[in-house]
Order: sequence, then structure tokens, then C-alpha cells
Amino acid sequence: MRLNITGLTPQGEGIARVDNKVVFIPCVLPGETVEAEIISEKARYSRGRIKNIIEAVPERIEPQCPYFFECGGCQYQHVNYKTELVYKVRAVQETLARIAHIGANNLTIEGDKQPWHYRNKATWHLKAGRYGKLELGFYRAASQSIVPVTSCILLNEKINE
Repeated sequence: MRLNITGLTPQGEGIARVDNKVVFIPCVLPGETVEAEIISEKARYSRGRIKNIIEAVPERIEPQCPYFFECGGCQYQHVNYKTELVYKVRAVQETLARIAHIGANNLTIEGDKQPWHYRNKATWHLKAGRYGKLELGFYRAASQSIVPVTSCILLNEKINE
């Protein structure tokens, strides 16, 4: 089905509407038109999966991480860094307004010059696979299945070593 993405959740999922029902889709951006399929249907909302980008926004970039579309560790690698900061500020503003009823219109985020290797903490998961082989990695988004990851470009380089 063809969907127009109208917004983002604080978790970075795209928002679309079908018959007045909200559809959440990861890895899309506001202003994009995508072909998607519904993968989960609830009474008040649905979850979708992107099949094809029909019209991309200029802020879309190619993710640097080879695990981005599988791993649930980050949400914004498909958008340029400047726009990522705008989305993060908006998410904080909307959350403060909704939960604490606080206006934060003057809120800003100062980003790093290099948006990689800044995280000092990660939750790795270890699982015994077939024949006793161990798998180390991160959980897939909204899952407890492991995506085997050998390094993460968001983690401090010492942690990756």
C-alpha cells in the first residue's frame, strides 16, 4: 500500500494514516511517500514495514552501519546529522509538553562534529546458538532475536576493540 509519512514518533518511527488509523513504520521520514505492508494489526494502530521508497526527502542519506535495517540499536542513520538533531529536539519538546505540560521552545541540542563513536554504554546480548555456538549482538527492533554484530559505529572505539 502507498503511504504518506506525516510525522515521527519520539522513538523515530514514521507516522502515516490509513482510514483514520495510525500506522507506525521504521526507517522512513516525514514528507516521504513509501510503499509499505502492514505486519501487525491492533485495535488502535498498525505497524508496517517499508517495501519501497517512492519519493524520498532530500535529508535522507545512506546509513553508514551495515546492520542499521536489522538492528534495533539506533533510529536515525538514514537522515543527515543536522536533521537528526532537529528531530531529537522536537521529540524532547513534544514529550515535555505531553507528559509534564512544559513548553520548551528554546531547547537546542549541540551535536558533535563527528556523530560516530560517542556512546560509552551498550547492552550486548549473548545467546547459545546451534551446536553450542555463541552469538553476540544486539536485539532486533521490537524483538528478542539477536542480530550478530562485530562492531558498532556509535560505540567508543575502545569498546569495539
